[in-house]
Amino acid sequence: MGVRVDEVVYSQYVVDMETLKIIEIDEQFTEFLGYTKEDVKAQNLRLTDLIFEEDQERYFSLVQQKNEEAGEAYIAHYLRAKDGSAIFVFCYGRTETNPDTGAPEGHIIFGDLTRLWQQSKELEDNRVMLRDVMDSLVGGVGVFSVDGL
Repeated sequence: MGVRVDEVVYSQYVVDMETLKIIEIDEQFTEFLGYTKEDVKAQNLRLTDLIFEEDQERYFSLVQQKNEEAGEAYIAHYLRAKDGSAIFVFCYGRTETNPDTGAPEGHIIFGDLTRLWQQSKELEDNRVMLRDVMDSLVGGVGVFSVDGL
């Protein structure tokens, strides 16, 4: 059996919830998405820049719903990297009040699950292919070589 316990690499960032402006990132944010602290400041990067347009309505609706229900949200979704590519993340977020300014801030932690998501899809594809092969065998029993696959 393979590795059953492994470290989760994650990133943390903070969003001004009134403007959706990203106000703080860590080094892992840069590793996952390519944006540096300088990029965030120079581009006035907002959460809406990271969430694909076609996902925004569902994303923000789900965040609002979960925050109203529990004060926090656990969501799996895609983020847009600096190069335009998508990474699949599992994220946890909660809203806190900044003690200095009184402004609401979103504190978000996420892990990149892109590799695991792709492996899961490949396993499902292989399962479907195997089922199709088994279904195509005459009488359900046959001999075949996998060398030609």
